[in-house]
Amino acid sequence: MRKNYKLFIPLISAVALLVIVEVVKPKTLNWTLSFSADHKIPFGSFVLFEMLDSLFPEEGISITMRPVYNTLPDTNDTAFKNYLFISDKFNPDRLDAERLKLFIEEGGTVFISAQSFGDAFSDSLGFSTKPKFEEDSLLVNLYAVNSGVDTFAIKQAGLSWYFDKIDSSKMSVLGRDEDTDVNFIKINLGKGQLFIHTVPLAFTNYNFLKPGNAGYISGLLSHLPNKPIIWDEYYKPGRLLQSSSPLKFILKTQSLRWAYFLALTGIILFIFVEGKRKQRVIPIIKPLSNDTLNFVDVIGRLYYNQADHTDVALKMRSYLLEMIRHDFNLDTSRRDGNFIKKLSAKTTIEKSKLQGLFKIVNQINPETRMSADDLVRLNKEIETFYKNCRGNV
Repeated sequence: MRKNYKLFIPLISAVALLVIVEVVKPKTLNWTLSFSADHKIPFGSFVLFEMLDSLFPEEGISITMRPVYNTLPDTNDTAFKNYLFISDKFNPDRLDAERLKLFIEEGGTVFISAQSFGDAFSDSLGFSTKPKFEEDSLLVNLYAVNSGVDTFAIKQAGLSWYFDKIDSSKMSVLGRDEDTDVNFIKINLGKGQLFIHTVPLAFTNYNFLKPGNAGYISGLLSHLPNKPIIWDEYYKPGRLLQSSSPLKFILKTQSLRWAYFLALTGIILFIFVEGKRKQRVIPIIKPLSNDTLNFVDVIGRLYYNQADHTDVALKMRSYLLEMIRHDFNLDTSRRDGNFIKKLSAKTTIEKSKLQGLFKIVNQINPETRMSADDLVRLNKEIETFYKNCRGNV
């Protein structure tokens, strides 16, 4: 049993080496666009969500993971709340867009920061957006050009979006970028206001923690009234891949993920090793001995040692005649031509072959001493007879 343990030494060594490599190797950053409140990756929004309490003191903050239509009831009790959307894309369906517009008209305030918007949503409000490429940083400000305000650098901008079409009669420009392209507008709808911003990367952990950028974000959100906030998690990228199950939480946390896989490996090794140790020994059952063959072997050796070939021949003749009487119902007292004719008809064996067999059989008597060769020839003839008449019995 100890030899089996040696088989696990390479496996255990490989697992230990893999653990050491994973522990000491540099951690790779996850640059996936998330904007989620509980993600601490560069493009998550954990820092912003934690700072909302200081930006909106004494106001409640609730998180919704449902679409607008299911989040906002038909009553007016949410009319004076702030609804905050931060994502790469904001593309609500018709029912969600209509319900959001009704929420604003009743007095609610909506802030949307996204890179692109669905055609149905943007066309209904009379604006459109367009992308442009930024090599690294995008400089932005909160007011119109030549206002003398500070600019802020948004890192890792890549494709930057701006408004290429707005209705100046209904929309107010609140922010531009370094190329004077509009990226922040306000739309008055009924009793409420809609703020639309096209640089959501400003709200990520990576840019929020850049020196000076907190002032830009505070300035953006300062347009919102000091009212309770609804934080959207439904329109975030990768929403369909998110899960609240305990296993999902374990697998997305590196330390817990390693503990989980090591525990599984240990359980598998334990089952394998303990299964080998506890397995009951299967006894070896000797096959039953064939006493008939042993008896035949003993008798055969006895006759062989005594060299009594005549006695053996007499017994072989007796067995042959008994078989003919039993299987073919023939009288064997007279083994003449008539007997051979009947036996040939029943066994379909040629009479000439039967005549040769019974010529030898009829010569056997106690007074005749048979040689070993004669006994072999008799046995060959009888075995041939048994073989040829086997299918006619």
